[in-house]
Amino acid sequence: MLRLYLTYPPIYAIAALIALVMPLLVFIQITSPSVSPLQLSGYDTYHCVSGNEGEQTLRVLVPSSAGARELADRLCRAPQLRSVLSGVDITWQTRDFLQTAHILNQSYDIIFNRPNVINGVSPDFALFYRQLDEGETYNLYWLSREEPVNLTTEFFRTKKVGLLQDAMSRSFHQLPLTRIRQVIAEPDAIKLRYYPDLNTLYAAFSSGEVDIIPSVAEIDTYFGLNEPVRTLLAADLSSGVWLVSRTLDASFDCPLRAAIRANKLLSHEPSPGEDSSCVR
Repeated sequence: MLRLYLTYPPIYAIAALIALVMPLLVFIQITSPSVSPLQLSGYDTYHCVSGNEGEQTLRVLVPSSAGARELADRLCRAPQLRSVLSGVDITWQTRDFLQTAHILNQSYDIIFNRPNVINGVSPDFALFYRQLDEGETYNLYWLSREEPVNLTTEFFRTKKVGLLQDAMSRSFHQLPLTRIRQVIAEPDAIKLRYYPDLNTLYAAFSSGEVDIIPSVAEIDTYFGLNEPVRTLLAADLSSGVWLVSRTLDASFDCPLRAAIRANKLLSHEPSPGEDSSCVR
């Protein structure tokens, strides 16, 4: 053994080191506490506190970030809600995020979505939710910079068009694509770029990454666009309906509706004779 060590000293030195260190590493692995991965909050959720010691957190699901934080803050400040609410969690997800389990389990206290989406995931949704209000009626526009949109192949040949990648979005995906394919001879030749949400879509337009996007006038203002050129794409569209869980007492419908209608991006204009703060 000594003769071998003298003949190959580096090899035996390494082997001896491994023999000493390996048991120590195994011991550390066995005795060290496990560490769970750090869980970060998603960018698609906002939380506010009411400032009171209410026991319930109101859970709200909407399809867009536009106006979401403002709505949550209004709900947190509503005098008739502060006494029972500890805060509000509002989540914005694409319309196809809504699943049957969300309805059956009443995972959210308030949901805003289109009737066809809600009926599609749960035809019996009315057993679990009642309608609180209707969303606003709005006009949809093509948004461009220097000249109005002309729905011809020649016009679009040099333009880049931005859309949402959410195929369930009627305003920012379905209607623009349908309109293009109806009137343009070579729709596949148009340069389309898709974005995950309104923030990135409007940022792409502002930076010049795309030349044209579909838009709603109120959302233009929300994102601070300076006098863009608008060309009407579709008129008098319904944005959806507001549902409230049947687990919430109906006495809360009034302040909930008032907070929704106070938000200019989400409000429903009352009909003549209606109380603008709350319609019972």
